Amino acid sequence: MALREVDDRVMDASARASYTADRKLHPDPARSEEQLETLQNVVICNGALYSEIRDALSRDFEEYKPLKSDEIHFWNPRTGTLYAHNARGTIRLLRDVEQAKVLSEMTGRDLAINLQHYRDSPTDAGNRFTKFAHLNVKKIMEVLPRDEVRENGRLFALIGPHDSVPADRVTLLETLDHEYLNVRVLTIGDNVVVNWDYIFSDQADRILRQFYLSCDAALPGVELHVVHYGRVGALSPFVHVGDLCIPVNAYEEEGLSNDSRQKYPLQNTLITNPDIGRRLDDILRTTGPTRLFSGNTVNTTSVLNQTRTQLLAAQRVASFLEMEWLHIGLVLKDNYPNIKSISRYFAGVASDEPLAGKTLGDTPSPKAEERRLAEGLVELIRGL
Repeated sequence: MALREVDDRVMDASARASYTADRKLHPDPARSEEQLETLQNVVICNGALYSEIRDALSRDFEEYKPLKSDEIHFWNPRTGTLYAHNARGTIRLLRDVEQAKVLSEMTGRDLAINLQHYRDSPTDAGNRFTKFAHLNVKKIMEVLPRDEVRENGRLFALIGPHDSVPADRVTLLETLDHEYLNVRVLTIGDNVVVNWDYIFSDQADRILRQFYLSCDAALPGVELHVVHYGRVGALSPFVHVGDLCIPVNAYEEEGLSNDSRQKYPLQNTLITNPDIGRRLDDILRTTGPTRLFSGNTVNTTSVLNQTRTQLLAAQRVASFLEMEWLHIGLVLKDNYPNIKSISRYFAGVASDEPLAGKTLGDTPSPKAEERRLAEGLVELIRGL
């Protein structure tokens, strides 16, 4: 008798369905039910822009935005075909494929999942993401007040969800929206700030390499300060949803499974310079009670396929898990000799406790705490 494979995923079927429906199906419950009844095909256009898909599809397709997605999706009820487009990068493609597989679970049918790469080439799609990153930074450098940056001797990059940055605490100079990644140029006090929106790990790698290269060429002698905030998963039983998390070192999740653990010091200024760490703590405590934890983090790539086995291995070495900090930390200064220094600041808000049964599929987002953290980081930047 064949042994039945045990499903070790921390998200149960209900949580996976909820998470996926919010990111792939029509926001109208009646329409989403209709989709689940008639869905046959999921097509993921990798490296494509919205306008390119819209112009290529027939008028039989209707457009909609899922409840928790910024991307427009295309639905043909006659053929049961759902088109999703990925203009963000490699990790976003992984998410789309995982969600398409969960749609198969939800329908109880083996849906056809087709990848349509830009120019029919995965390589060309990947190269296009690099081109998007190059153009993103090129536009920034065209509008950046370089004389002010040179006079200050420093430039800040603030990376995290735009809707958490307090609009009344910053001065907006430019907005550069693009499907690949939205970015703004701000001032916070005397400091010029390049403000990227929520970023995937491979985007962070591509963007920062282009950014450092441009600063090395156009702003020699400048100090760069890279500040990242976002949401993290809590591994430690002492860390709960809404708590603030400051990472020290990072591990790759893959290395934990084959017992080849390699620790990457993040050189997080909030840790290496205790005065600055205490300053952020003091700022946050003026706006309410704060539970702040420091510890190691594990870099993960999957949400829907996280398993208890993987997370227990991660828990042995880390208090948190997330998707960006390691990749931001690994873009090193050595290749950019004209930049005076690169300082990094990492902080996050615990958004889920997967080992305690509180997953991203069934746990309300701690948006208020994320906004409070972003506000605190804005005030920290103002004082630096």
